[in-house]
Amino acid sequence: MLTLTVAEDLLAQGLFDLPRLAVKEYGNRYFISTILDTPYSDAYSFLGFKDLMVIQRKKPDLFHYFLQRRLEQDRYVIEAWATTGIHGIFVEEAFSGADSISPHNYDQFVYRYNQPYFQYMHSLGLLPIHYVCGDVLPRLEQLTDYDIAAVAVEESKKKFHIEISEVVERIAGRKAVFGNIDSIRFGIHATPSEMSAEVKRQADIGARASGFIASTGSPFPLETDPRMIDVLV
Repeated sequence: MLTLTVAEDLLAQGLFDLPRLAVKEYGNRYFISTILDTPYSDAYSFLGFKDLMVIQRKKPDLFHYFLQRRLEQDRYVIEAWATTGIHGIFVEEAFSGADSISPHNYDQFVYRYNQPYFQYMHSLGLLPIHYVCGDVLPRLEQLTDYDIAAVAVEESKKKFHIEISEVVERIAGRKAVFGNIDSIRFGIHATPSEMSAEVKRQADIGARASGFIASTGSPFPLETDPRMIDVLV
């Protein structure tokens, strides 16, 4: 049994006091958001990678029970965040790409729970940004079904290739798009002029989207020269 904590009890813990103060002080000047996981990505935090993969095959009914309970808890968490007055939520999801699970498993264990998850978030006036790690290209059509404001994707790595022009083309104006500048290549190995050129290249492509935000596909490594981040900005 997964115990649920309602929004009122979450708020009483004081965890949302600082975000509320940040919104009061800066909310009229900046877009303020938090970071959450989808029910599927929450499962990774509990199970780890191996058991996340195994449970889909060996104990699907148990996994559905877990995901439903996580969805119920996530609704209380989202409700609590909405009371702070933040503008949006950056929703991360790992191990749901085509490089990790099949289309059938995505439909059963990800799509089924993401639909009501994002609907509830949107109903409370929050702008969801859905960031999906891995090979997201085969999932883009389903991502556009969600009540989200924008799609964010990783940079190309491992054995998959994500070109931002293809993302913009497939989204076809239905959602805003975040760029996927390679944080390792351009954060550590590039010159400032190369970083500037990559930002301009992606921004030119993003001009064809309904909205575009220049961004890295992953966080910058710790050894990144802060001046390179200044160049991006």
